[in-house]
Amino acid sequence: MKWHLEGLTHWPAGSILTCWHSEILLAAALVRYVERAQEVVAPMVREYGTPRLMAQFIQWVGLDLVYIPPYEAGEARRAAMAERLIPLLHAGKSLFLAADGHRAPAHHPQEDPLWLARVANAPLIPFACTATPALTLPTWDRKQVPLPTSQVCVMLSPPLPLESTPTQLATRLQHLHTTITKHQT
Repeated sequence: MKWHLEGLTHWPAGSILTCWHSEILLAAALVRYVERAQEVVAPMVREYGTPRLMAQFIQWVGLDLVYIPPYEAGEARRAAMAERLIPLLHAGKSLFLAADGHRAPAHHPQEDPLWLARVANAPLIPFACTATPALTLPTWDRKQVPLPTSQVCVMLSPPLPLESTPTQLATRLQHLHTTITKHQT
């Protein structure tokens, strides 16, 4: 794949990286491409049995894997996130969280990345990835799978303010997508 990266300087150690769930395969490839895999953690929701294929992919890419309870767990989920993820952020590891969760409506940000950034006092770095050509899977999020000949464009933005809302996160992600799409054409 050919890569075009913008904004890598916006990614300090101990950051929370967030993009849409549809881009998680590209995001994992990005982490491997920039050789930061050993410093990035991918929280994965443990529910209805662990999706082994996704866990194997995450580990193959070189990301550390931390299991998080499902959304239905409510306060137990938040407590587990704080207990398992904040120490990693403070140790300089970065986290990758999908802005729209693991099964929420696509492109509707969840509160988790924003909440965790506030509680951990960690930078929240929105980013966008797109690949051309790519397969678009018929999944809830329309996940993109890059082809070996793809040109992958990635744009990271400066951190969002800690008091940002889900609407502000969605706006930033949409702006990144608009900008990156113009760049590819």
